[in-house]
Amino acid sequence: HPIDLVGHSFGGTTIRLLAHLLAEGSEEEREASGENGSPLFQGGKASWVKNLCCVSTPHNGSTLFEAWPFYTNLIEWVGLTASKVVGIANLSGIYDFKLDQFGFEKGREERLSEAIRRVASFKMPENDWAADDLRVDNAREWNQRIRMVPGVRYISVPGKRTKNVKNGEARPEITMTAPLQPVSLAMGRYIHKKTPGGVVISPRWAANDGLVNTYSARCPLDDPAEERPMGSVPKEGVWNVIPARELDHLEMQGGANPFLRRRIRTLYKELLEMMKKD
Repeated sequence: HPIDLVGHSFGGTTIRLLAHLLAEGSEEEREASGENGSPLFQGGKASWVKNLCCVSTPHNGSTLFEAWPFYTNLIEWVGLTASKVVGIANLSGIYDFKLDQFGFEKGREERLSEAIRRVASFKMPENDWAADDLRVDNAREWNQRIRMVPGVRYISVPGKRTKNVKNGEARPEITMTAPLQPVSLAMGRYIHKKTPGGVVISPRWAANDGLVNTYSARCPLDDPAEERPMGSVPKEGVWNVIPARELDHLEMQGGANPFLRRRIRTLYKELLEMMKKD
């Protein structure tokens, strides 16, 4: 009974990796763990997934990190600090950041003061967490490692809550969720630039949903893609790209506007019906 996977935002990248691991496994993990390793890393399970649907996923990263580094650095610091506090205070029952692998907890034989000093001084390994993978240059490297799995039908739904203005820039619609508007404005202005890794940010990157560029949410740049209307039968071997929805990044998963929730439910019902088709 093959399953369908649906992921919003970086959840889309996560399910792409899961499908890849099911099909190919991981040589690095097999060498490290030997016969006692998880079956997840053995590969040979490509048939376990039938459809893979990504909603507002930053397949090629987000220019937010280049356009507004102060904001992203602040968010990274707040998130990392919160996860350390939750781990040390043993509050995972309230919210679990799932970062136990980094030792964000007090050891049984460890004094609280020692645990606080150890965790407080911890620095996240470079290129080993989502905040790094969301950068345009790192996403390009990520896409070179994770390829499409034969037999799986890939679907993507970009979001767009901006309007085009002069010089190819984009500006957020007034209906965009308020906290996202300054972020969207910075991203919409960040064009005619080049990332440290040499990726040219053309005007096609300007439109966005407040956190993810609409162009990036279509599909990985090197993968084949076709524009597909909602309700059509998805094809294998290509990304079936649904026309961008006039929704921002938060609205795509329900958001804070109760008047949009019927539209959101309809979107996901239509996606589920599309994935049922053969």
